[in-house]
Amino acid sequence: MRFQFYSEALDNVPKLSVDGTVDNSIHFSHWQGNTTPAEVKADTSTEIALKLVASPNRAALTQGIDLVVNNHFDTDGALSCWTVLNGERALAYRDLLISAAEAGDFSEHTSDDGMKVSIAIQGADTATPNNIPGSPLAGMIAGEMFDEVGPSAASCSGDSAATAGSTVLPTSAPSSQRSARQLRPLLKRNRQTPVCAPSTYSPDTCSAPLS
Repeated sequence: MRFQFYSEALDNVPKLSVDGTVDNSIHFSHWQGNTTPAEVKADTSTEIALKLVASPNRAALTQGIDLVVNNHFDTDGALSCWTVLNGERALAYRDLLISAAEAGDFSEHTSDDGMKVSIAIQGADTATPNNIPGSPLAGMIAGEMFDEVGPSAASCSGDSAATAGSTVLPTSAPSSQRSARQLRPLLKRNRQTPVCAPSTYSPDTCSAPLS
């Protein structure tokens, strides 16, 4: 499996649309209008991806396509793509992954660690202790400096910083580097309003409840 951020150049290429929905693809997504196979449907794309990698019919479901695409950046999108790319390895983190995806898409607090993973990936809606907005993960990719604070929140990433037993938050960055504030809107430029779980649907935040 390989990942590529969606662009129009991929319109005519067979692909797996993991979270979000794009044309000429097999959907593994909870977004409105998806055609996700019924046997793997779930409230979040991350849980759909987990069902996919656990399925004995995985090869048939993906039709041999190995290109994974996503058209936006958020917790559910990042974790669902990570799950498909990593296959059965991801199943060991099932509960944490689902909890983080629910925190990111539905603002549901089902576990402390799930909430921390979501904040580490897509940032918080309120100010961080260092008053740095945006995505800590995006900031790290852009070369931000980080402090290690709190218990492990992203051990599922396999990254040495994550498995060192801490969550990372940005502190400062050289002026020549793109900040988390700049990078997050870029990564989210194609984001649409997601479908919500029935228990959390609000017309102010979601396009429609998941049917």
